[in-house]
Amino acid sequence: MYNLDSVYKRAIITEGVFGSWRFGVHGVALFGIQYTAAQTNALAKRLEQAFVLFDNEPQAQQKAHELCETLAMQGVSVENIELTGYDEPDEIP
Repeated sequence: MYNLDSVYKRAIITEGVFGSWRFGVHGVALFGIQYTAAQTNALAKRLEQAFVLFDNEPQAQQKAHELCETLAMQGVSVENIELTGYDEPDEIP
């Protein structure tokens, strides 16, 4: 994961690095919509609160909801953010 070492307690989780750059030190990138149990465990150990911000395409949103459920089961307060007006987080001005 990109930038995991910089976050503490809160993060905005994106698919790609460019999206995470929009959120500075709070942005974490998974390098795609797929993730592993090791990644979710590492996130859960560092975070109390997470915002998942994936692309608007249906497959990405399905994986975002699954990630939210997985992190919530590990004690993280999590919310899925769905973009309006943009397709990807890196398009946000």
